[in-house]
Amino acid sequence: MKSLMMKKSLLLLMIMAAITACVQKSENTSEQSVKDSVTVITENHTDVQSYSWLGEYAGVFPCDDCEGIETIITLREDSTYVQKSTYLGKDNSFEETGTFSLIEPGSRLVLKSTDSEQSYLLGDDTLTLLNSEGKVTEGELADAYVLKKKS
Repeated sequence: MKSLMMKKSLLLLMIMAAITACVQKSENTSEQSVKDSVTVITENHTDVQSYSWLGEYAGVFPCDDCEGIETIITLREDSTYVQKSTYLGKDNSFEETGTFSLIEPGSRLVLKSTDSEQSYLLGDDTLTLLNSEGKVTEGELADAYVLKKKS
């Protein structure tokens, strides 16, 4: 009888040890997942906070009734921007200010003012104006919608 009780106790101990090991492994895995998530968030946050994409971007957008729209966008550390647009051959200039946000870190930037909202694709030292559907313009004029970062 003692032998049977010892076997049951030993079996119970083994089961408890197995359960404890599984729970600890699960906690470690969960903890590692949380650490991985934090690392990813931190890395993305660091990328955003590196500010390498901040600065001045310039180019000339196409225009139906002028020679082009010279556009300069300045992105600042405080998440504000200034956009200067000069209609070449028409002597018209406009300045717009507002805030910007990264919708998809590292890829889509949205400029918001009181009057408008524009989306850009953020690239390596470029801002590409997205069309009303949020897509890059294709075709002959595709390159005309790209602003390049000034050094």
